[in-house]
Amino acid sequence: QCPRTHDLAHAVTVERHEDPQAWLGLCVIDAKSAHKRIRIMKKDWRYQAAKFEAPDGRWRFVLNLTGTYGMGSAQFWWGRLMPQLQRIAMHMGLAKWALLYVDDLLALFKILSLMDLWQQAAELLMFLLLVGLPISWKKFLVGLQAAWIGHDVCLHTLRVRPTVSKT
Repeated sequence: QCPRTHDLAHAVTVERHEDPQAWLGLCVIDAKSAHKRIRIMKKDWRYQAAKFEAPDGRWRFVLNLTGTYGMGSAQFWWGRLMPQLQRIAMHMGLAKWALLYVDDLLALFKILSLMDLWQQAAELLMFLLLVGLPISWKKFLVGLQAAWIGHDVCLHTLRVRPTVSKT
């Protein structure tokens, strides 16, 4: 099941209940071009073909041999790989909470300072890099607020709302 906003609220509530003085920091990690990394079986290529008329009037075909955005094949594979990495990271104590949607990870850390946050995020990042996860650096974020799967999350104000692009 997909993580929802109330799952994030639950994690924050549990941490605040255990230690009212505790701060939480977050880290957003996304697999780079996750859908393009899935090879499609030859028998299924026909479902990913497109036909168009070129400027010269001739018909052309485009054939995708890997997954395309929105194809269920990406979720099928990433929906199995990422939970395994999530479980290993949690077992190793690399994050206090980890919410996962296909290839989008939101890790929560209990912190005393921003230096703690960066250290814990670096440890999680090093683990994911060591196992070969391709990181989308433009989506990588460490801090107290971030955009994640269509929501703006702010741990400082304890607010979760749809991102501006979704409203």
